[in-house]
Amino acid sequence: QQQQQQVPTLILFDEADVLVEEDRGFTSALAALITDSKRPIVLVTNSAEAPPGLAALGMRSLRFTPPTPQELLRTACIVCHLEGVGEATATAASDGHGVIGALEGAARGSTLDEARQVGSMSATPATQSTDGADRVGWLDLMLMQLVVRASGGDLRQCLALLQFWLAPSQALPVFEKQAQLLQTLPPQQQQQQQVLQQALCDEEQGGGGLHSGVEGTWGEGYHGVAQRLHNAEEAMALRAALATQPSDLADLCQALSPILPLTPLQQEVQQHQQHQYQHQQHQQEAQLQHMHQEAQQQQQQQLEAQQQQQHHHHHHMM
Repeated sequence: QQQQQQVPTLILFDEADVLVEEDRGFTSALAALITDSKRPIVLVTNSAEAPPGLAALGMRSLRFTPPTPQELLRTACIVCHLEGVGEATATAASDGHGVIGALEGAARGSTLDEARQVGSMSATPATQSTDGADRVGWLDLMLMQLVVRASGGDLRQCLALLQFWLAPSQALPVFEKQAQLLQTLPPQQQQQQQVLQQALCDEEQGGGGLHSGVEGTWGEGYHGVAQRLHNAEEAMALRAALATQPSDLADLCQALSPILPLTPLQQEVQQHQQHQYQHQQHQQEAQLQHMHQEAQQQQQQQLEAQQQQQHHHHHHMM
């Protein structure tokens, strides 16, 4: 009983700004409760403004905005990877357009082309794919994009739709459609995308390839590092980034740089970055030197002016 008394508690009012005729005295009673209560009081409202009569009580307002389609799609990719979504929709691949059509109707009037643009994907019909994993990956991503459109920024509704349409199976595959995005990216982001996509492909195939046996700073081979990344949260975020924003890979690429060997393009990008950094350093040093010279000139001018003034005053006294 003593432990229960020590547990912190709060008072929560949901939809505090929705009042019917019978609740006219609620605001005054709530104001008195806020003034006298020693417990934290949380008011959930539909409006950003405080209810009338409560604005002068010094409350702190927190606004929660719906996530953007890209943020919601990224979260959906991470959740699906955690749940092992991948080949569960393979049985529906032959009738994939029927599933997509059903979701398209729920996507609040959005078209299939608009849904494709949510993930910046250049998708092709599933029936044209010769790779089964690629077909399933395309179908999973298309379904997730349409679910994002249908949920209207509501995370709970998005997860409920994902649970209904995508049954758990294997992990999300790394599909080659992402390579189509590389042509539109800057060279540095292209290299980040290629390196990490190759890392995941090697890890999917059980290690080996160009990076087999490469020893990193962590004292283990590439396959061990890739396997550990596969089991970590970073790998899940990496897979989600591959399906959404390539720019999200910058931090992970930097973390992997001590492990993966540098390609000529990476070396060129790194040299270009070093050159830019040195150029910026030279500019800053030149600006500081110029400011120092200006300060010295101003001090010299002030000193000369003081000397002239003293000389003029002395001459006047003579």
